[in-house]
Amino acid sequence: MATLFAPAAHSAASGVPVTWPRAVPLARVLTLADPLECSPWDVTVTVADVAAALSGQPCDHPEDEHVVAEMHGWNQWCVRCEARKIARYVLDGIPTDDPYPVSLDFGCLGWEPDWPLIDGNHRVAAAKIRGDKTIVVDVAGDLDVAEAALLGLGTVAGR
Repeated sequence: MATLFAPAAHSAASGVPVTWPRAVPLARVLTLADPLECSPWDVTVTVADVAAALSGQPCDHPEDEHVVAEMHGWNQWCVRCEARKIARYVLDGIPTDDPYPVSLDFGCLGWEPDWPLIDGNHRVAAAKIRGDKTIVVDVAGDLDVAEAALLGLGTVAGR
């Protein structure tokens, strides 16, 4: 019986074994999805908002996301709450043993997501502010497209 997913793949373009998650240039991730330029949240969070959070500007909401969601409703966001989450990663960095790596979706069979960064928006924003050169990501969808976009391996027509 064939499996749909394998822990390792060989690039069709290069024949080089490629495994995910792996460190990739942050600049390549930012060309696909930059949470500080195009907000994935219903509010726009700026570098200045994160700087305010870093300087101790208070937010009246508790840090527990579920409590905040009950206060706001699931579809309402608070700039200060989002900035506080980013600030935490700016200060502490991204854990090397993070069990939930930043994840990007590269679509499949002609379908492409509206926003490819499916997990890790706060971490990517923090890495940008920190000036990190690389970030560990996992990918879903078309691996050839992911390799071309993130690693520069091969090319994919039409993308």
